[in-house]
Amino acid sequence: MTTAPDSSRPSSPSTPASRSRARWVLLAVVLAVAGGWWLVSFLADAERPVRAVAHDYLAALETGEAMTALALVEGRVDGEADGGAAGTCTALLSDEAYSAVAGRPSGARIDAVDVRAAGEEGPDGATLVRATASVGVTWTGGADGAAQAGSLELVESDDGWRVAADSPLAPGPVGLDLQGPGSVSVAGECDVVARGPGGGVSTAEPEALPGVYALVYTDPAGVGALELEDVELPVRGPITLRPEARAEVVAQVEARVTEWIGACVQSGLEGPTCPTNRNGLPTHTDVTGGGEVEDMRVAVVPATDLQRWGYTTARPGVVEVSGTLKPDACGPQSIGCVPGAPNVDAALFRYSGTVTVGEDGDVVLD
Repeated sequence: MTTAPDSSRPSSPSTPASRSRARWVLLAVVLAVAGGWWLVSFLADAERPVRAVAHDYLAALETGEAMTALALVEGRVDGEADGGAAGTCTALLSDEAYSAVAGRPSGARIDAVDVRAAGEEGPDGATLVRATASVGVTWTGGADGAAQAGSLELVESDDGWRVAADSPLAPGPVGLDLQGPGSVSVAGECDVVARGPGGGVSTAEPEALPGVYALVYTDPAGVGALELEDVELPVRGPITLRPEARAEVVAQVEARVTEWIGACVQSGLEGPTCPTNRNGLPTHTDVTGGGEVEDMRVAVVPATDLQRWGYTTARPGVVEVSGTLKPDACGPQSIGCVPGAPNVDAALFRYSGTVTVGEDGDVVLD
């Protein structure tokens, strides 16, 4: 008689063979997991150096370490432009100057990394000759400290990954176009000088790392005035700055030119500074018959024309003068022309000169 096995009894101990099989199964699972981790790690390795450079660059911007940031930009040697860029104000890119700049990018977070190997198709459809990477970044900064989003572009060079020179967060042009004399100082370090009438004065072209910079305008002639607000740099298009002549200077210029015109009219253009062109007064009107010219009205150059290079006056005076018609003023075809009759006519005077302000605040017309 056969007895059925009692299922309530504990099973017999595992055999050596069964224990060996279990160990192999466990080892296979461990290897599979390890192999999966190694595969994921290998795929992520391409992003690691990109993230590291982007992190170091953004951290340097936040702490104001300009030299550290510049050393991570392509084409730079020890923070300077390779070979030395003509017209660049390097003082603006120093640690001391940049650490004092407000609105630097801070609290940056890397959101995404897109690495493209050499030989792949780039965003523009062209084949890449070297590896590139686009790092999506969010940060706070600027004039109002608001949250911003953009990308940091990197390229692979012989020295490893570097921030692309044309990346939005890379150092870029200050881009100030001063339409008038004088200079604008950027963060107390670099001057952008206006060109003169003949274009003979060079204009500095400094670069700046991202931030909000203070601007100060000065005019050695003492004529110009320009109210400036802090600006966010760098800029990809020029910022046009137009100084204006100060109102008190314009008033003095008008008074001086009016006085000059009046003296010339009274002398019949015989004064030492009067124009030699006799067409400065109507040839048919006699204004020198004695006594002062009555009802002389002068309109001189408006303030807008004093903004031109060097604050040079141009076409400053049109004067209406009273007098009498000369005996030979009436030709055969003149109807109603009576010699000796009262007449009011206009005369055009041109004064060219440079306006400056002396130490006593008095306007000088040269």
